[in-house]
Amino acid sequence: LFSSCSGQKTVEDIINDLDSPDQRIRALSTLKLCNPKYAGPEAVRALIGALSDTDQTVRQNSVWSLGEIGAPAKIAIDSLIGNLNRFPELRQRLGNLL
Repeated sequence: LFSSCSGQKTVEDIINDLDSPDQRIRALSTLKLCNPKYAGPEAVRALIGALSDTDQTVRQNSVWSLGEIGAPAKIAIDSLIGNLNRFPELRQRLGNLL
């Protein structure tokens, strides 16, 4: 309740936004999660889940954000590779994590 009033979102709020029916909210949330204020293990797990989102922008933003997070996001590589056949556009973004 207080996070809504103050305008400050918690990492949990942003992760919950990944379930929004609005792809713009999901896409923006993936970018917010690479902010050092939010980028922790729960953000990495949420971004891994977003790699299989139905929207291409959400998937691409997730890869970019994982790359920005850096070493803690290395656990996402297996999930990313697993999604390459389903979503070929992710191949272009793979370099961010390697």
